[in-house]
Parts: sequence; C-alpha cells; structure tokens
Amino acid sequence: MLFRPAPNFFAAQSVFLSAGMESIFGQIFARAMMNQGKLDGED
Repeated sequence: MLFRPAPNFFAAQSVFLSAGMESIFGQIFARAMMNQGKLDGED
C-alpha cells in the first residue's frame, strides 16, 4: 500500500476497505500500471 493508516483506524474500516479499496483502488492502480506500461512500450 502507498500509505499505512493507524492500526485502530484500519481495524475500524477494514470491513469497508476490504471491499471498497480492493475494487476502487485496485482498479485505479491496475489501470495506472497498464497506462505506465503502454507509455514505456511506446516510448
């Protein structure tokens, strides 16, 4: 992860993060990586 929230915050939000972060941030990160790969491949 790019950041590490406080343990108590993570524990309280783990239920939401487990589903929300993996889908939202996962898609954003994967898309960013693919875009970076395309840029590196073209250049």
